[in-house]
Amino acid sequence: MPVKSIKKINSRNGDMTFYQYDRVFGFWGVPNIERDIVFQIRPDVHIHCRHNAEGNRDKDADAENLRKPIVCLGGSHTWGGGVEYGLRYTEILEKLTGRKVLNLGHCSFGLDQVCLVIIKKLENYQPSVIIVEQYPWSIHRVLNPYVNG
Repeated sequence: MPVKSIKKINSRNGDMTFYQYDRVFGFWGVPNIERDIVFQIRPDVHIHCRHNAEGNRDKDADAENLRKPIVCLGGSHTWGGGVEYGLRYTEILEKLTGRKVLNLGHCSFGLDQVCLVIIKKLENYQPSVIIVEQYPWSIHRVLNPYVNG
């Protein structure tokens, strides 16, 4: 698969353009986007964020090279809001276990979306472990008609 060029843009106001509408999941990450973002939780720090060709804030994923990975799903804590790449729990887990870890986290992801990703996207990867990061307010998101993206 040919690699598309990365769009590089700097932002200072908490960029929300990393997501777009998706007819299956409600929203999904914009592929091949790269920006420096300032998050409210760390207003003095520019965090470099990049989505790969699949729209995930992770290394480029190839199903053939990522057979039986640990897959992490969830919201902004998994995506790494306000956290530099390499310092998120998914990269720490990969270093500690020596196993391949695939990060499919997206900000504001709800339990319904996590279930859809498990059903629709994970067959190609045949994960050995699936970790779901969610919090009590994620139940509210399932009941709320608002769609991020």
